[in-house]
Order: sequence, then C-alpha cells, then structure tokens
Amino acid sequence: MSILFKVKFALTAAGFAMTIGTLGWLGAISAADAQAILNQRQGPKLTIWTFDYPQDLTFLKDESSTQIAYLAGHARIVEGRVYFRRNKKTLKIPTQMSKFPVIRVETAGKIKNEAIDPLVKVFLDEVKRSGAKKLQVDFDAREDERQFYASFLQKLKENLTVASLADVKISITALASWSLEPDFLPSVVDERVLMLFSMGKDEDKVLAALSNKIAGQSGGDALCLGIGTFEGAVNEKIGRLFPKCRNWYVFNAHSWSEASYARAKKLVKTLSR
Repeated sequence: MSILFKVKFALTAAGFAMTIGTLGWLGAISAADAQAILNQRQGPKLTIWTFDYPQDLTFLKDESSTQIAYLAGHARIVEGRVYFRRNKKTLKIPTQMSKFPVIRVETAGKIKNEAIDPLVKVFLDEVKRSGAKKLQVDFDAREDERQFYASFLQKLKENLTVASLADVKISITALASWSLEPDFLPSVVDERVLMLFSMGKDEDKVLAALSNKIAGQSGGDALCLGIGTFEGAVNEKIGRLFPKCRNWYVFNAHSWSEASYARAKKLVKTLSR
C-alpha cells in the first residue's frame, strides 16, 4: 500500500496526525510536507469575533476548527489612568468551544507611560479570570502612541512570565495601513491579525504592499487575516492576493447566528481554495 493511500484513508484527525508524524519520522516525507498535508486535510481555521452585541453561540456544537475571540471589555486610557469597562452584553458560548478574551484599548488625549502598569494589570486579571491560553489586544495605536504600545506589550510579556503564565500567547489586531510604515512592534507578539476591512481610500495600495511583503514568506500557516462578512468586493481581492492563508478571523456587523456563521465558514473555505 502506498504512502499516499495510507494518508488519504486515515480515519480521524488524530489518527491522521499520527500517521503523517510517523511517516515524517521515518523519512518517507518531510515534516514540513507532512504538516502541509495535515493542514489541507483539516481545512482553514476560523476564529469569529464577537463585538459589542448580545451573542448567543449555543448553536455551535462540535466545531473543532473554529474558535471564539470574545470581547471581554474596553480599557480606556486617560493620560496616566486606565478605566476598564467589562462587556455586560449577553454572551453564551458552549463550554466545549475554544475561546479567548479580547480587550479593546481606547485613548483620550495624550497618554502617559504611567498607564502601562495598570493596563498590564487589566490584561493579567482577565487572562487569570478566563483561564485562557491566549489573549488579544485590540488597539489602533496612533503614531504618537506607538512607543507606548511597544513598551506595554513588552511589559505584558514580562508580567505573564513572572505570573507563571509564560505559555499564554499574545495576539494583537494590526491595522492594514501599518504595513506601509516601519515595524514598531516587539518580537514578544505571538500572532498579528491583519485587519483587512474598512480600509478606506488606500485599500488597493495597502493590499498591494501587504501582498508584496508576504510573497517572500513560506507557507500560509503563520498568516492571520481579519475580514468582514459585509465586504464582498474586498474579500474577492483578498482571496486572489493571499490564497495560502489558513487562519481567518471574521467580523460580523451584527450578532452571530447559525446562518451568518454558515456564511462565514463558506467564505473562508472559498478564500482558502
């Protein structure tokens, strides 16, 4: 029986992973090729964002390739102070679903470095409260806030390590327009989700710059793209420019429903073809 035949007829994801892992170890195929086959077998990974709407996701059953990035609250920075407002909208997520918190960071006026420690505490408290192995920072930092943001991320990573939470991954949302500027983010960030919706008049310029920057990178497993269900024309361009992407974050303009979730799954499958 050929290797391809064995791989094709592996019955479960776990069995399939074990099969290709063994084949890779024996030298029948490389580890990279084995992982590529596994990724194709499993299909694209979907993360749905829940924003500031009531959310009842109990229609989700056994969706192993889907995770939930839920809005935990808003952290507002006013000079050197941080005010945290927890999201109190209805949020129902099945216990078996993989999920992690997102905190939206907003500012008023010029912020001060004194706000770094209290902002770090907001995120530490939330990750401890949730027990999640991942957290996401959603901060559209202006140019004069970039140094603050970089310092905050560095301090957050240090505090996670001190608190014995070093295995917690730091994910951030990244404005697509940042691709046109020098990188200011520290290496402590584990995941950057490029926000490819509501890009405005520079849409084509930004997409072209991103495509050129990513073209030299191998594989699409580390690439995370954020899209909106409401921007059909933009999503068609994204599908043509980033066909290797396997990790998709999808934002819906309203509360999620079984129908909108089905459309999101179909959308990422189409874009990942």
